[in-house]
Amino acid sequence: MRLPSGFRKSQSCNKTKQREGAPTYNARMYIIAIGWLWVVLMMAVTESNLVAGILTFVFYGLFPCSLLIWLLGTPARRRRQAAEAEAAPPSTDDRRDGS
Repeated sequence: MRLPSGFRKSQSCNKTKQREGAPTYNARMYIIAIGWLWVVLMMAVTESNLVAGILTFVFYGLFPCSLLIWLLGTPARRRRQAAEAEAAPPSTDDRRDGS
C-alpha cells in the first residue's frame, strides 16, 4: 500500500514517540467515545418521540461515556498532577517559623 507524501509507516504500532508539546492523553479513547456517541445519537433519532430520544441519548450515551472517560483518564490525571508537583518550586509563603 502506497502512503501519501508526508506519511511514514511506523516501525511499531504499540510504541509511539512523544513529541515536545504533544498531548499526553490517549487519543484512541476519545475516538472510540466519539464513535459510540454517534451510534447512540443515531439510536436516539430513531426513537418514537422526543423524550424517548433524549433519554436514550443521555442514559445510553452521554452518562456512560462520560463516566468511562473519567475513570480511564484517572491515571493520566494523576501522572500530570505528579509532574506539576515536581516541576513547581517550593513555596516560601508556607514558612512556620513565625517570621
